[in-house]
Amino acid sequence: MARPGMAQHGTAQCDTPPQLPTPSPWQVKLVTTAERGSYSCRVFNLFHEVWSREVDVEIGSPESSSPGQLYATDKVALLIGNMRYLHHKQLKAPMVDVHALSALLRQLDFKVVSLLDLCKAEMQMAVNEFLLLLDKGVYGLLYYAGHGYENFGNSFMVPIDAPSSYTSAHCLCVQRVLRSMQQRRTGLNIFLLDMCRKRNLNDDVIPQV
Repeated sequence: MARPGMAQHGTAQCDTPPQLPTPSPWQVKLVTTAERGSYSCRVFNLFHEVWSREVDVEIGSPESSSPGQLYATDKVALLIGNMRYLHHKQLKAPMVDVHALSALLRQLDFKVVSLLDLCKAEMQMAVNEFLLLLDKGVYGLLYYAGHGYENFGNSFMVPIDAPSSYTSAHCLCVQRVLRSMQQRRTGLNIFLLDMCRKRNLNDDVIPQV
């Protein structure tokens, strides 16, 4: 019992709230760049619903990469080999080269589409579909083996149905395709050409690339 005029000493105690563990990042595997975007969560019952704030989801973990290290959100490759030309000398090597490069790229985790002996319409369609797979941070690789030529600093891939006196109107322009690849804001663009680069005397038109 405390006496009058004397201070009573004691130790004050308070309850410290428990420290909650810091949540670790949630990782989802086997996704592609198609799942990139803004997401929110919905919690609801029979009487009420609540939506969380939206968060932006990026595919991959670029923060874990060291400075200066290249990082790919996806890797896609289109390989075209033309051999059986209708009006020109037929070739043998493209099929072997396409097969060998395809096996190597798959070891590097590329998604590979290999096509042989395409006419102009088929080549253009294949390139258009390939461009749709390119997106921000994607590594894109396009390989072509077959007949080709170069005029005025521009290179052209020759489809198997090109006439004997073909011009740029019958072919696909390499620079035009490469520019379309660059417009997709890819992380890396690679264009490999295994073809002749000599002058085409039948073509004196400077294409507008």
